[in-house]
Amino acid sequence: MTLAGPDEAECAVMWRWRRWALLGFAAALAALVPAACGGSGTAGDSSPEGLSGEFRGTTLNPPQQASDFTFTDQFGDQVSLSEHRGSVVILTFLYTYCPDVCPVVAGHLTDVHKQLSLDQDDDEAVFIIAVSVDPERDTVERAHEYSRQYGMLDEWSYLVGSEQELSQTWGSYYVSAAPLKADSLDADPLESVDGSADSLAEQITAAYTVNHQTPVYLIDRDGMIRTLFTLPFDPKDVVADVRTLLE
Repeated sequence: MTLAGPDEAECAVMWRWRRWALLGFAAALAALVPAACGGSGTAGDSSPEGLSGEFRGTTLNPPQQASDFTFTDQFGDQVSLSEHRGSVVILTFLYTYCPDVCPVVAGHLTDVHKQLSLDQDDDEAVFIIAVSVDPERDTVERAHEYSRQYGMLDEWSYLVGSEQELSQTWGSYYVSAAPLKADSLDADPLESVDGSADSLAEQITAAYTVNHQTPVYLIDRDGMIRTLFTLPFDPKDVVADVRTLLE
């Protein structure tokens, strides 16, 4: 059995949903960043007080307190944002079966880690956290495998939890997660799996996608959100802003 692809009408609906989601995120950012300055195409003055260089991402001026959370990582351990106070945190939102933007962001963060690892003094002063937006499918085991595939198994915390646990944190960071079910399928797509792990992943991905935003926040040592990036962005710019926060 083959999967039935979406027709033109369904594609139009999917595109409109994504466009509305992006517009909603832009509106949320407008409220969050009333006086943005720095990079991401935004003209600005100088960097926040106490920092010697300008940010390349979108600067939050004034900085915003990062909302704390506690979820389960890829090893089954509890991880809280607040336990990394005193370090710079790179925070984003992903899901492991994402077919489009998440692999780009995950790849960028892998590059960021590699570049920062060259700074011996800074290697232990930066933590990368990815919070799941797919509580139904993102299990501890799946997060472990996904982290391994990207070479980030011991280099970041990929956090999972229930929808009830995660949804409040999504809202705190202007992220909305909406599954888009492939209800046009003639039958359960998992019935056509050929037994391989790749085929299983493809079929599960086809079952539904999750529309969501993928902001990358940089949180300073005091737990304040100082700057953020949205696609497209250059990993080198994230590295530059992290180094600015480490000064």
